[in-house]
Amino acid sequence: MSQHPDSLVDCSRVMVKNDAYGGAGAFATVDIASGSLVESGIVRVLTNCDGNENPYVFTWSDVLPNTTWAIGSGCSTFYNTCEEEVRSERDELGM
Repeated sequence: MSQHPDSLVDCSRVMVKNDAYGGAGAFATVDIASGSLVESGIVRVLTNCDGNENPYVFTWSDVLPNTTWAIGSGCSTFYNTCEEEVRSERDELGM
């Protein structure tokens, strides 16, 4: 996917642009087949962050209620949610 094999982040198949609702969103720059990797990246675990008050962070703990939060690299904070459940590779790996 990446032209730079040592890169920890590759979002070359998506871009962030203004959306139809006055915000910004992630959009594909190429056709992406179902089941294909869209982008790869890393996360940074945050301290002093309440993810219940911040919609741009991800849960990063199995403890309920969630106590650990992280922010993703690349375009991850600009993806919208969908009504149907979508599993990520992280889910599949049990992370």
